[in-house]
Amino acid sequence: MTHFVLVHGAFHGAWCWNNVAAALRLAGHSVSAPDLPGAGDDGTPLEQVDLDRATERVVEALQTGPEPAVLVGHSMGGVVITQAAARVPDRVSRLVYLTAFRPIDGESLLDLTALPEGAG
Repeated sequence: MTHFVLVHGAFHGAWCWNNVAAALRLAGHSVSAPDLPGAGDDGTPLEQVDLDRATERVVEALQTGPEPAVLVGHSMGGVVITQAAARVPDRVSRLVYLTAFRPIDGESLLDLTALPEGAG
């Protein structure tokens, strides 16, 4: 079956994927849903929360599966999965952006929030 790595967005935690993860596991898939630094149950101090640490957390989750994973990002998680896929492309079979920011090379989350579709 398939290994899924589910990445939450801002102001969320891995808990937001509980129902999705349960359904995927019931269908025979393996699932990882890490808390990003400073979110959910993660205790990373605020001054250490950044995109690099978030990306590393997802890269660690990608390494747990036996094969390349489907990487799913929601909201701000889209930026994180983009970075993780660039860092370890051999561990990613597919990227899924679920109502997520999808940056192009050189674009930051701040750039994306300035677009009309990023308003609010």
